[in-house]
Amino acid sequence: MTSGYAVIELTGAAAFAVLQLRIEISSQLPSASVARLFSGHVALLYASGPARYRLHCQAAALESLWELLATFAKQADSYAQET
Repeated sequence: MTSGYAVIELTGAAAFAVLQLRIEISSQLPSASVARLFSGHVALLYASGPARYRLHCQAAALESLWELLATFAKQADSYAQET
């Protein structure tokens, strides 16, 4: 990868659910490609371990994607605390 890309790593029990909010993915169906659209941004997504995912995105999109993921993670935490 070049400096034109950034990597965001999501970990934890809610990581996959957070990704599913903006990417059409399933843990039951294999994919032929790691390329995805995440909130309109081209991204590369893959699992790097149990409950651990890496999202490679263009560096220019890093700030907006980070803020979006942080918002989703807070929502997931709130939901988990309610149940």
